[in-house]
Amino acid sequence: MTPPIQSGPLDAGLIALLDLRASQINGCLLCVQYGLRLALHAAVPTSKIEHIGSWRCADVFCSAEKAALAWMEHLSGVSEQSASDEIWARMRKYFNETQISELFKYWSSSALWSTDEVIRCCTAGKTVNPAVDWHAQ
Repeated sequence: MTPPIQSGPLDAGLIALLDLRASQINGCLLCVQYGLRLALHAAVPTSKIEHIGSWRCADVFCSAEKAALAWMEHLSGVSEQSASDEIWARMRKYFNETQISELFKYWSSSALWSTDEVIRCCTAGKTVNPAVDWHAQ
């Protein structure tokens, strides 16, 4: 779960999609719910939210979004693609160095939050109430 973007070199919708996907990968229900709220707040189309788990074959994502999602999954170690040079080339095609640096910061903070929430909530036997704001937890 990353804090909402107010302004910066990246689209808030893209960050929300990456956050949502990272939360799914990490298996954190609370983080997924927060990611959904971020996506809705950023006005991400429902079709993208619904197809985030199958983004490779969904035609609702643009090439830049697919490049960022592939890179994020590669960083997370879940990518079926082992050609990191190819993934990096696609990132460089759509994003400049500043944007890539920002994407990496958001990916790493999302991974940290998700992992922390999984450890605190899921493995401790707690029931996560996604209706409750994560700040209150």
